[in-house]
Amino acid sequence: WKNEGDNNLSPTYNSTYTHGRYVKIGCIVKFQFTVSLTGISGGSSSQMLIMNALPFTAKSYTTNSNGGANITYQSSIGTDAKYGMVLGSSTSLRFYSATNTPSYSNMLQSTSWIQAYGQYETDS
Repeated sequence: WKNEGDNNLSPTYNSTYTHGRYVKIGCIVKFQFTVSLTGISGGSSSQMLIMNALPFTAKSYTTNSNGGANITYQSSIGTDAKYGMVLGSSTSLRFYSATNTPSYSNMLQSTSWIQAYGQYETDS
């Protein structure tokens, strides 16, 4: 996790429960992940929450989005995240709580837990 725009977000992960998997079939990447925190600092009410380091760079689109994620479970989240959007030409997943309503990094708490699955398209 990180703030979009700065590197101030500093999460501590529960290694027992934090994991992710993906499979790439042609140019489609399907993924799932669980993130469990044991600590957090540096959250911001003006910086969007993003998950960086997706395994492949997303294909570029003029609409700037190229896939996304459905959040299947979450707990200890200040404002529920509903979905994630993979930005074109990036390896990042942005989180939203409603249509055009970003989730900010200060929604995370020291015991936050999020599970999600999704897919996106790559150039190759």
